[in-house]
Amino acid sequence: MVIIDTTPPTIAAIYTHYETRPNRHRLHLGASEIGMPCDRALWYRFRHVLESKHPGRVCRLFETGHREEARVIQNLRDIGIEVCDRIDGHQIHYRDPDCVWFTGSLDGMARGFVEAPKSWHVVEIKTASKKQFDRLENKGVRRHKPEHWAQVQMYMHWSGVKRAYYLCVCKDDDRIYGERFAYDKPTAAKLTERAHRIINAPEPPEVAYTPKRPPCLWCDYAELCAETRVPDINCRTCCHWYCDCTGERCVLGLEIGKLYCDRHMYIPALVPAEVVDVYDNRIVWRVGTDEIATGPGHNTSEYLRQVISNLG
Repeated sequence: MVIIDTTPPTIAAIYTHYETRPNRHRLHLGASEIGMPCDRALWYRFRHVLESKHPGRVCRLFETGHREEARVIQNLRDIGIEVCDRIDGHQIHYRDPDCVWFTGSLDGMARGFVEAPKSWHVVEIKTASKKQFDRLENKGVRRHKPEHWAQVQMYMHWSGVKRAYYLCVCKDDDRIYGERFAYDKPTAAKLTERAHRIINAPEPPEVAYTPKRPPCLWCDYAELCAETRVPDINCRTCCHWYCDCTGERCVLGLEIGKLYCDRHMYIPALVPAEVVDVYDNRIVWRVGTDEIATGPGHNTSEYLRQVISNLG
């Protein structure tokens, strides 16, 4: 039998359903992100510079990973381990005491592990392909998945629990990897300082852009560093949005989070165009041979974005 269509309409409809579901930006900088290798990518993510879009199949794969968490927790309970994964029906959540934006949610807390029956542990559950799983077995969490190591260090830091149990399920053959490790106070302090610095920064941090090498090679924001794309328009890409670890405000006194604001003006460092002048709440840009003024009473950021995109 010859298969003509490898993605039947019904399957395509399932994928489309995942692709069209609302995809809201995180308002916070998460513990699951703070171990990423690039400061600028973290700043871009926190500032919502681009909407993250994935194929439906990939979105479904993410969902599969989340569903595995409940199964592993049940596995632990089945062998007599005491697991707390909810408080008042909600996932266990922590926020940095000195920064309202730096937060994280745990998969659970548990005690009764064979290796250390009396000690409470932070529990983190992941999934991985066979290739990644084999590397994890060979190298361990800290070397192969430093972002996961950082995530769990922050959970231990905030919770006061000094041990963690990291579990990872291989999606190809259902093997389970388990690793215990201890709280590392200096690491948690460095991660906390990094989070505060990124959140308080008014402009993207300077980094070396190497497009043909990791992590730039596969970064979602590579086009921004290459200056071939203009960011999305929202409060967090606007120079009127002020943010630090204590909160946020619009310097014009406007409502934050509106879907559209005609007073939006890009943070200059985000735009691949020369700034000619800045005065009286107006920015003048040189785009090609033209000068374009944006701000109240002048052109909108959307117009600037379109002009730059058309030159591309």
